[in-house]
Amino acid sequence: MGAQADRTAQYPQQPTGGYGDPGAHPKTAVYGQDAAAASPPTAAMPGQGGDAYADLYGGSRHGADQTRRGADAERRRQEADELRRRQEEQRRREEREEQRRRQEAERAHRERLRAEEQATRRAQAQSRRADQPSLWSFVKLIPLLIIPIIQIPLGWGASYAWMWFTTESGVWTGQPFYYTTILSADGFFQALFLGYFLLNNFVALEYLIRSLRTGFVTGILLAGAVVAATNGALYYNGFFG
Repeated sequence: MGAQADRTAQYPQQPTGGYGDPGAHPKTAVYGQDAAAASPPTAAMPGQGGDAYADLYGGSRHGADQTRRGADAERRRQEADELRRRQEEQRRREEREEQRRRQEAERAHRERLRAEEQATRRAQAQSRRADQPSLWSFVKLIPLLIIPIIQIPLGWGASYAWMWFTTESGVWTGQPFYYTTILSADGFFQALFLGYFLLNNFVALEYLIRSLRTGFVTGILLAGAVVAATNGALYYNGFFG
C-alpha cells in the first residue's frame, strides 16, 4: 500500500475546473455573439466570403431558361410549319376548286355550243323541209304545163309586147318583129309556142331552184325533164328557127 501511494503521488496533478472557475471549462458560443467567433467557416457552411449555393442555383436556373427557350423555339417552329402546311393545303384546295370550276365552265360552254349547233341544224332541216317542193305539187302542175290554158293568152300578150319593143320603143336596133294576129295560123302557133316557152320554162326553173336549195334530188330530175321536154318539142316544131 505504501508503494502504490508513492507512484500515485509521482503523476503531475492537473487542476480540474470546478464550479465558478472560469478557466475550468472551454469557452463556448453564447447566444447573440458573432457566429464567426464561435466557429470558423467551413465548406459545408458558407461564410461571408462567397455564396456557393447561389452559384449552384444560378447555373440550374440558366440551364432551365435555355431549355425553356429551346422548347419555345421548337414549338414556334412547329407552329410555323403547321401554318405553312395548312396554307399550302388551302392553296391546293383553292387551285383544285378553281380548276374544277374552270372545267365545269368549259364543259357547259361546249354543251351550250353543241346545243346551239343542234338547234341550228334542226332549224335548217325544218326550213329545208318547209321550202322543199313536194311531188304532189309537181303532179298538180302537170295539167297546167300540158293543157294550153295559160300558154295561148300568155304567148299572145308577149307577142304584142315584143312587137312594141322592137318597133316603137327606140331601144331595139335590130330587125323589128311584127305580129299579125292570133286569128291566123301563124299568129296562133306563135302565141302558143311562145306561151309554152315562157310558162313551162319559168315553172320548171322555179321548181329546179327550190329543189337545188333543199337538196331534193327527185325535184331536180323532174324539173330538168320538164325543161328538156318543153324546149325539145319547141325546137322540133321550128320555134327556135
